[in-house]
Amino acid sequence: MAAYGTTKFAAMGLTHATRTYGWDKGIRATAICPGWVATERNRNSPNLALPPDEMIQPSSIAHLVRTAIELPNNAAIAEMVVNCEFEDLF
Repeated sequence: MAAYGTTKFAAMGLTHATRTYGWDKGIRATAICPGWVATERNRNSPNLALPPDEMIQPSSIAHLVRTAIELPNNAAIAEMVVNCEFEDLF
């Protein structure tokens, strides 16, 4: 799990750095942080008790990506946290 956390932190840092340094050039970057998505990998995970129909569907993530892309440059989303179950984040 340490590698996962390290990689996620690095990806978030890269996304926010891209947003910061690309802003004046019209570059926008959004970090999309989904919970359990109903992918082949997650459906077959022995450690997950959540049924696939209760997971986030890939089409829902695609919809969010499209929404972020279609926004004008004066309305950018820095980060989207997407949950399929209650997660105590605070």
